[in-house]
Amino acid sequence: MADTTALPWLARRWLLRGNPQLDTFVNVGAKDGVHEDPLYTLLLNPGDVRFSLAVEMNHEFCLQHARNLPHVLLLCMKATKSTVPDIVAQLPEWLRGQKRPALDLPSLPRLDVLKVDLDGADCDIAAAFLWRVLAKFVVMEVYDGVPPPLRFALHDSELLAWPPAAPWGCSLSYQVRLMKQFDLELVWYGAGNAIFAHRFAAQLLGLPSPLDEADCYAKSVLMTMWPSGRTLRRWFYEESLNETFVEVQASLTKRLENLTFTLDA
Repeated sequence: MADTTALPWLARRWLLRGNPQLDTFVNVGAKDGVHEDPLYTLLLNPGDVRFSLAVEMNHEFCLQHARNLPHVLLLCMKATKSTVPDIVAQLPEWLRGQKRPALDLPSLPRLDVLKVDLDGADCDIAAAFLWRVLAKFVVMEVYDGVPPPLRFALHDSELLAWPPAAPWGCSLSYQVRLMKQFDLELVWYGAGNAIFAHRFAAQLLGLPSPLDEADCYAKSVLMTMWPSGRTLRRWFYEESLNETFVEVQASLTKRLENLTFTLDA
């Protein structure tokens, strides 16, 4: 489940504060382009889209996406660290890198929005893309089953099969630490989804940022396939960080078996 209202709200606020309309998008893990996709309302009108690229590995979803959003460039392929350069190669040259606006304002990325929702090695793919092309806003699915301040990420490997068994993706604290490398700050979180804004874009939005991920986590509805709600409450509220870390690490090792993951605190 994804909140499909937060990104359109941010896009409206961005426009109302005198900024150019958000009209360039990359959607990695696009599915049919409609169902529970936070980009859908921004992509619906072809006249509002200067450039958009969607990446989806499922053939049936690709067919549906092509019918639903024919004006969006569609790549029917698996997103991995090794295929990210192929994805980036589909972007026009003017979208890559950064631009320097007039009046000596801080530098903003040219790409408006990157969305990554793969139920796999999401943070690896997002990082591989952002090292090549920055974005003003990044929308990420969050794996809520590993609470702050623990930083969990499932990593890209040939052993990573579809559909995956939970847990997948990466935790909120891992994302916050990762996005700092790209000057991206947490500006919204809820129901297993997070939005990060480039620090200069966050200033132009006029929102308080960065948000505290532990505070966000404590006050939001959590969406997780594993572990149980009772276990998650114990990990976040009841046990010491050291006790939680040891138990989470053992649980992940047993559950993920041969898959590569990171767990830090």
